[in-house]
Amino acid sequence: STYRGNALVYGRPLEQQLDLSRAAVVVALDADFLADAPMASAWARAFAARHDPDGRMNRLWVAEPMQTATGTVADEHLPIPALDVAAVAVCTLDELRARGRGTPPLAEALVAQARTPLGAAGVAWARALAADLDAHRGAGCVIAGSRQPPVVHALARWIAAAGGNVGGPVSFTEPALIEPLGRQTIGELVDAIGRGTVGTVVVIDCN
Repeated sequence: STYRGNALVYGRPLEQQLDLSRAAVVVALDADFLADAPMASAWARAFAARHDPDGRMNRLWVAEPMQTATGTVADEHLPIPALDVAAVAVCTLDELRARGRGTPPLAEALVAQARTPLGAAGVAWARALAADLDAHRGAGCVIAGSRQPPVVHALARWIAAAGGNVGGPVSFTEPALIEPLGRQTIGELVDAIGRGTVGTVVVIDCN
């Protein structure tokens, strides 16, 4: 999902690199990045070093369907169904656009559709998040979880760009994987199994 989302924005599956020690605002969209991510240990150390009430205090915003280790230490926590995380991202991006930040225009129908499941409290949360990102322009990170679809990862990239964070805490590199997008989607695999062209599926270290 991460690579496909990045490809939607940048035209190729780039790898996002985060320097949380430089981030004054950290956003987790259904992402337990402090405990359940490939870079969790390094990110946790960098985040904790900045989450110091007596020093440089960052702010953590978490929208998630269930309480996680990351959500437990959130400054601003929004419990929300996993399907509605995309709505949070859309509303946040729309609020940044309303503040004059260079984002692609969003269709009014799309924004209205996103606001409906969030309700007044969820929309207010997204508005406050956008204000925090705008107030700390160039010092924010947005992390989308692996369970979220590519479109949420793409929206996270647009939010980061609108907040002026690329080149600061956020950068992109070529992926280390030879084929980051993979050769087959799950849908293509299911079709192949249905046709009988694939008879055996072996899964290694993957749920």
